[in-house]
Amino acid sequence: MSWLTPADVADHTGHHVVTVYRALESGQLHGHQPRRGARWRIAEPVADAWVTGLPQTDACGCTTTLARGRKTA
Repeated sequence: MSWLTPADVADHTGHHVVTVYRALESGQLHGHQPRRGARWRIAEPVADAWVTGLPQTDACGCTTTLARGRKTA
């Protein structure tokens, strides 16, 4: 699976990078951040699903529940 940074997602989707960060922080865009302040990683199929409105967790293949991109345990 290919991982993207928020800047890559902005280029890939045509959104502004600030829009991508806001979507990640609000939970509208499914991403992974190992801890607060760490770099975000977004699976490429998730970026495509975000743009088209498809379920993002299915595109990512995550098996754990995520909140704001972090594992909730």
